Amino acid sequence: MFSIRTVWLPAFILCMFFSSCTQTLKNTNLDSFVACEDADAIDVLADSQCTLIPVPLDYNTASEEEISLFVRKFPARESRQGTLFLLAGGPGESGASYYADIEFFRDVFTDFDLIVPDHRGTGYSTKLCEPEEMNTSEGSFNLVGDEWGSCFGQLYANTPRAHAFNLQNAAHDVAALIDHLQPSGKVYLY
Repeated sequence: MFSIRTVWLPAFILCMFFSSCTQTLKNTNLDSFVACEDADAIDVLADSQCTLIPVPLDYNTASEEEISLFVRKFPARESRQGTLFLLAGGPGESGASYYADIEFFRDVFTDFDLIVPDHRGTGYSTKLCEPEEMNTSEGSFNLVGDEWGSCFGQLYANTPRAHAFNLQNAAHDVAALIDHLQPSGKVYLY
C-alpha cells in the first residue's frame, strides 16, 4: 500500500548519503527538456519531456570519459511545488518500468514534476555494449545472435569500462542528477 512514509524514509536516507558524494558536472544547458521523440508511442507519454545528461563514466578515477543518462520529465499538472524523482529498481532497470503507473503518481503528486531517469546501462542511457544494445540494432535493446559475442568481446577488452557500470557509480549518478538539475521547491526520491 502506498503511503507518504514510503517516500519520506528512503528519501531521507538517500539524501543523507548523497549529500556526501555529489560531484559537480560540467556546466552545460541540461535543464532544457524537450518533447520526447516517443511521446506519441503511448498516451501516458504524451506531454513528457526528455533530455540526456552527461555524467562521468567512473566517479572514482581521473578519467574524463563520460556517459549519458536519459531523463524523462512529466511536468506538474498544477502549480509546481517541487520534484519527485522516481528511481527504478536495481540499478539495472529502466525508468520505463514506471510508465504503467505514472498516472497514479501524477494524480497523487499533481503539483510535482516527476523525473524518471534510466539507470546507466538501461533504456536510452549509455549501454555497456554499443551498438549491440541500441534500439537501432538487430535485437533492439536485447542481444541476439552474433551480438552476444561482440558484446562480451567488448566487455573483456575494456574491463575498466565494464566495471564502471556498478552500484556505487549509479548512486553517484542520482546525486549528480539532483545536483545538476537543481530542482526548486520540495525534492523527494521514490
